[in-house]
Amino acid sequence: MIDRNTGFSFLWFLTLVSGVAFMATAQDTPPRALKHAPPERPVLSSLTWKVGGVERSALVQMPVLAEDERAPLVFVWHGHGGSSRSAATRFGFTEHWPEAILVHPQGLKTPGFTDPEGLRSGWASKGVPAEDNRDLHFFDVMLADFLERGIVDPELIYSTGQSNGGGFTYTLLFERGNRLAAIAPASCAASRPIRRGQSPPMIPIFHLAGSNDGLVKMAWQQRTIDHFLDRHDCAAPEPWGDHPKCMIHSSPHGAPVLTYVHTQGHSLPKDSGRLFSKFFREHARSVVAKRISPPEAPAPTKPTESSTVPPVEGDD
Repeated sequence: MIDRNTGFSFLWFLTLVSGVAFMATAQDTPPRALKHAPPERPVLSSLTWKVGGVERSALVQMPVLAEDERAPLVFVWHGHGGSSRSAATRFGFTEHWPEAILVHPQGLKTPGFTDPEGLRSGWASKGVPAEDNRDLHFFDVMLADFLERGIVDPELIYSTGQSNGGGFTYTLLFERGNRLAAIAPASCAASRPIRRGQSPPMIPIFHLAGSNDGLVKMAWQQRTIDHFLDRHDCAAPEPWGDHPKCMIHSSPHGAPVLTYVHTQGHSLPKDSGRLFSKFFREHARSVVAKRISPPEAPAPTKPTESSTVPPVEGDD
């Protein structure tokens, strides 16, 4: 028979030993990895340039490149009142195209449709001559820097942006289109250069628009889309991939026009960055494929009587 006091002491001793053993085990065992651990945030570095005596900046993702390797370059322009950080977050190119050099420039205070006093950041995309456009000069300086570093594939330079950033992307098409491979403007129109009769190079375009956009009316955007469909001699629309709202209009000039018309107003749908990345990546793959597999030369044909040059009278 166990004495009551003795039994209590013994149980207390066992509890203490078990607790110490558990603590030791817990301290010695590394924490278990979460089943759904959040992915590491992409690293964006801030780069600065002097443009016309003014310091300009951008958040840039630089992929790890092998020696002599050159990467695609994507410029991502924020909307009026936005920031380079907000553009990186909203478009998400860092997640969808980590192999590319991604540049998210920061705008300066600029008058806009809803900000006539110019208290918020934006881009000079209307009514400013190209030679005086500080943001075109900013683009030129950034592009020259990356090209001089020898890390950019000059045939794979892209631009995208929403609202004021989309409008500036169209400005780049009309003023610097010979440097661009494809563009993806969203929630914007290119009314002014179209009215002026400017003729930019024909390159692939992916235009995203909101049918209920209360800021940039769908009618304005549709006129822009129709202009490029006509200019690029585009065919009737066909579905692009498995997205129900994405349509592609093929072009005999190798400059298709893609459209994505949603119902979310002026905002940017969550899948925009993924679709724009897919559009740019497909273009990049086709360019690289053409380099690897140039078109075969036609087989030589035997001369026929009609193709044989007759002797000139007097020749031996």
